[in-house]
Amino acid sequence: TLPGTPAPATASAPPPAAPAPAPIAGAETLVTTEDGRQLPARLLRSYFAASGRECREVLLGSGLEERSSVICAQDGAWVVSPPLLGGRS
Repeated sequence: TLPGTPAPATASAPPPAAPAPAPIAGAETLVTTEDGRQLPARLLRSYFAASGRECREVLLGSGLEERSSVICAQDGAWVVSPPLLGGRS
């Protein structure tokens, strides 16, 4: 190198971080609802919606209180996605 010029860097940049592994169907955890209750949640499936957002179908609650819900990533958080089909009973 010429006097007064920095030596070229010899260390290589670290490799980019690997993407997070996809969640495993059947994985269970506890979630806290807006009213402070804790409910068991089980992952049914994970997928990318047509919008490109990562979504997950989860089973919330247990027993007679069990219900399926779809949550999607939005602005760094998970939000409940409204159902696509409105069924009547």
